[in-house]
Amino acid sequence: MKKIFYIVIGLVILSGVSYVIFSSRTQEPITPEDENQNTDDGRVRAPAEVALGVGKTGEGAGLSLTLNKVVSDSRCPTDVQCIWAGAVTVDVTLQSGTEKTTVTMVENEQPVTFAGYRVSLLSVTPTPKSTISINPQEYVVTFYIAPILGINPLPENM
Repeated sequence: MKKIFYIVIGLVILSGVSYVIFSSRTQEPITPEDENQNTDDGRVRAPAEVALGVGKTGEGAGLSLTLNKVVSDSRCPTDVQCIWAGAVTVDVTLQSGTEKTTVTMVENEQPVTFAGYRVSLLSVTPTPKSTISINPQEYVVTFYIAPILGINPLPENM
């Protein structure tokens, strides 16, 4: 009788743990409306993805980005077997209001924090092939921009 009791208790605990694990995976995705943050001027900042070609400027979540250039591309070509995946390094100018900075970002590294935003480099196309050289103007880099909740950037002179 004790064995059945312990089996039942074990199953109850296991089902509770399973519920917690799987319910967190199946929750509705967070929408930009859920992550909105109002700024002092009334604008709403929501996370955004921005895809840019070299020399192009775009805006997402209230932050302006300019992809100045692809500094290096050491990614392993898709038709070659490599021991290291490699990475793309880009030069990007970030601007929020009057604040402006130019940074170097490396694929798969820590996001850059600037003026109350966190900027990540998500992806780079085209993927390299050993037989084809990529023209620098063909690159498209996708960034993810997210406001850091609870932080409202202040002008530097304050």
